Amino acid sequence: MSVPEDVISVLKEIKDPETGGPVIDMVKDLRVEGKKVSMKFVPPFIGCAFCGLIGSMMDEIREALEKRGYEVEIELGFPEET
Repeated sequence: MSVPEDVISVLKEIKDPETGGPVIDMVKDLRVEGKKVSMKFVPPFIGCAFCGLIGSMMDEIREALEKRGYEVEIELGFPEET
């Protein structure tokens, strides 16, 4: 199953404020079925110091995709899972 270019484009545009890298590097198991997008978001860091940062990146992904008409489901994964 291919992922629409507009979904990829959104994920490439959103940057990790800590590293400046694109969040697409932290997205695993990306699936698009019609207008439903699901993914696992796996940041390279987990911990209380980063909770707000992780949440804001997930919110930014969700909001950007919802503006393009997608229904979004994001699961938080842990680095040791990958």
